[in-house]
Amino acid sequence: MNDTIQIYVLFILISFSGGAIFIGVPESNWTTSAHVCSLPAIDKINTTDIFKISSEYMHLKDVEKAWTGTVIKYTKWAAFIGCGKILSSLDSRINVNTAEDCLRHCSELSSATYFAIKTSTCFCLTERPEIKGDINDCRTECTNATYTPCSSGGSAMVFILDKDVNIEESNTYIEHECLATTKQDKSKFAIWDCNTRKLYGCTNTSTEFARLSWYEYQEKCLQEGNFVVYNRNAIGKTAKDEPYWTPMFRSHTVVTGKLSGEELCLALTKEETKHFTAENCSCQFPFLCSGSQKKITIVDSSLNDKYPRLITLPTSVVVAFILLVIILIFSMVITSIKAFRRLVCKTKQKDVELLPSLY
Repeated sequence: MNDTIQIYVLFILISFSGGAIFIGVPESNWTTSAHVCSLPAIDKINTTDIFKISSEYMHLKDVEKAWTGTVIKYTKWAAFIGCGKILSSLDSRINVNTAEDCLRHCSELSSATYFAIKTSTCFCLTERPEIKGDINDCRTECTNATYTPCSSGGSAMVFILDKDVNIEESNTYIEHECLATTKQDKSKFAIWDCNTRKLYGCTNTSTEFARLSWYEYQEKCLQEGNFVVYNRNAIGKTAKDEPYWTPMFRSHTVVTGKLSGEELCLALTKEETKHFTAENCSCQFPFLCSGSQKKITIVDSSLNDKYPRLITLPTSVVVAFILLVIILIFSMVITSIKAFRRLVCKTKQKDVELLPSLY
């Protein structure tokens, strides 16, 4: 390997919002990557072009995933179980707009096993409230589908929290996650985008075998006054051999600042779907860098056999470095010239001293 240090401009650039994104190497964990450069958030990344252009460069063809700047922390799984009366709350009550807001808040409390919403106020609970018979006593139709279900200010909407769910392993990032049964094993669940249209059951399997989004399924069952069953098999013997929605959903928070170890960092995959994956932040991947101009880099190719070592420096620092090198070279040239002149003078002086005397 060549141990020389080279200065060059890395020009694998993808335009976005007046800026650019490029792939940085070598593989590093998320924290190191974030220190090297500014990692772009997932909403700033053109997933279609980034790997297509990078494949034109030999040392980047093997890149399969690259870190982004988005870090998330998942909530517990939750399901609406009915309307009830609140007796006490674990913490000071906060105002929320949606069930997901309350879920994110209460998931931070390890002892919370239920949460409730009443007139936009969130309560984190350790004990199950008494559930009333009328499922619509605490809710109203949502004006925004993704807010399902919505509180009407009667009794409180009660949700159960569940962290021990038998789920098929998947690290694909989905913004809105809901659970459906799997095709092979109805006691096991798979994570799907809540906007996906699937079969459903309220108190029993849908007789029409209609396909609805998770939000539509929830609203339809609740409008009919049916409990959207939780932790009970609502799939009848005549059901099709396909996944069915369950009432369970979860959310996540976007984390900023120092990581605690419970977070997952998002990476962009090179696979055909160009989706994001939630990875352990200690994994080693190349990384995406964002900036409004080309990045100046120093590369030490001896540090990594697969990828060169890349350190991003501000342009002003590199310019100052180049000027310093020029000044040093100029000083060395001047010093060499002066030393040469002194040597010539000494040689002439010796020649004069060796001349024979004329007298």
